[in-house]
Amino acid sequence: MALLPARTDTKWFHNYIYQQPSVELIFLKGRLKFGDGKNSAPFPSMLAIFSSLEGRIEMLLEQQKELMDAAGKAARWIFTETGGDYEDTPWRELVNAIAKIKKV
Repeated sequence: MALLPARTDTKWFHNYIYQQPSVELIFLKGRLKFGDGKNSAPFPSMLAIFSSLEGRIEMLLEQQKELMDAAGKAARWIFTETGGDYEDTPWRELVNAIAKIKKV
């Protein structure tokens, strides 16, 4: 569980919190005030509750699939652009690395 600023307009919120299968959000009403402090926080807050390991694994596998799809597209583009003769180009290492990962 994490107490976070409710910054719904930021990249980190959309990349790591919003609509993730293993994250439940609770938006807190008002602004938090700690202890005897005179002022409240200058931003709204939320609780992000991260669910089970199974949920995190599901999310990571989905992200891995997206990365592999992108890597496959990159490899196809390289193959097309070089006419299949990429061995003597800077792309050789990348294409071979993608091929190894895809076999796993």
